[in-house]
Amino acid sequence: MDAHVKLKKGETLNGRLVSCGAWMSLALREVLQASLDRDKFGGIAEVDMHRKLLRIIRSSLTSA
Repeated sequence: MDAHVKLKKGETLNGRLVSCGAWMSLALREVLQASLDRDKFGGIAEVDMHRKLLRIIRSSLTSA
């Protein structure tokens, strides 16, 4: 499942949702990170986030 996550500090992460824990901790793979101003982009292999960093989570179901 693809996920779009906006962090409280304004950065956005787009990637494949691997897991979501009972306390809303997320794990994403194949992540594209955009800065607050959208002027810097970077790729990250895998990222784990704690719920207190998250602002918005959107997901899209895709059929393979």
